[in-house]
Amino acid sequence: MSHFTSGDGKKRLSLDTIHATSGGSFTIGVWGMTDALKLVVSEDKALDVNKLKPGDLRPQVLGVDAKVATITKLNKIPNTEVTVYKIQMNKVTGVYRLELQFGVDVWDWARLQCGAKPAVAEDTSKGTGYLNVHVVWATPPPPVSPLPHCSTVASLLLEKHGFKLRVTPSLSWYGVGDKPTIQGFESGVVCTKDIGNVPALSTKVKALPAYQSNKLIVVMANARTHTDPDKDPGNLAGQTVPEGGELHDMDECKTIGVKKGYIIINVNNRAIDGATLVHEMGHVVGFCGHIGDHTKLMSYGVRRNQVQKGQIAQFQSAFFHSDV
Repeated sequence: MSHFTSGDGKKRLSLDTIHATSGGSFTIGVWGMTDALKLVVSEDKALDVNKLKPGDLRPQVLGVDAKVATITKLNKIPNTEVTVYKIQMNKVTGVYRLELQFGVDVWDWARLQCGAKPAVAEDTSKGTGYLNVHVVWATPPPPVSPLPHCSTVASLLLEKHGFKLRVTPSLSWYGVGDKPTIQGFESGVVCTKDIGNVPALSTKVKALPAYQSNKLIVVMANARTHTDPDKDPGNLAGQTVPEGGELHDMDECKTIGVKKGYIIINVNNRAIDGATLVHEMGHVVGFCGHIGDHTKLMSYGVRRNQVQKGQIAQFQSAFFHSDV
């Protein structure tokens, strides 16, 4: 898929944060540029997806042209698929997004900080080793699964900080024959404290060999927050379940700790930025709440690509981390 690269075409810049100066310029490469794609410097506004009504989400996928830069096509690097562009910034200060738009979709994006500091400091440290995830299904997969997008985004963000995401058995593996790995939850997993069926699911998760081998279990499920499917708001993308196997409030999480938990990803709700998996991984390694800076991984932001201080050390010490 078409994506951003450095101006010399040697480094992929998907989901990166690019730093620019007010009135200055920089070059950006686009691998696989076509006439159908549009390069835009867009606004970078927070979006509360929980306040949107059904059907409202799609128009918000694209960033609105911020009209703060002039984009000029320079050349195509010989013997490559990379086209180079010059981005000339106006005399502005702020945070924007560089988007590669295709119709009503965004094929790639990067954050653009022009003389502005983030609201919450970013953790730029590096880790090492592998973060091991094991995927199981508790429902038949939908026509368009959120798993490949989630896995790609998680891999890109984690690799920027030195980690490799290792997913088993594979993104395409579903179960035995036409039956899911975990049975009895095809009608739904209700992620509501005290009245849901998460404890029953937890019992089956803990019996999995992969759970005993210190892999982070990711359960792909028909998940919701209401016992009545017709009354469910449909805004649940993912849920972290603590080691005890029962849901609790975030305030309780701060004292109990997640420890060896697992993740539920809703197969029916694809987050715009695909960061659901890595966001929930952040909860598992110890960040219990949500942060207000919408650029950060642990926020409810619509385009998340940064981690806050201390989070890389949490991933490094996670129970599902390994050196090899």
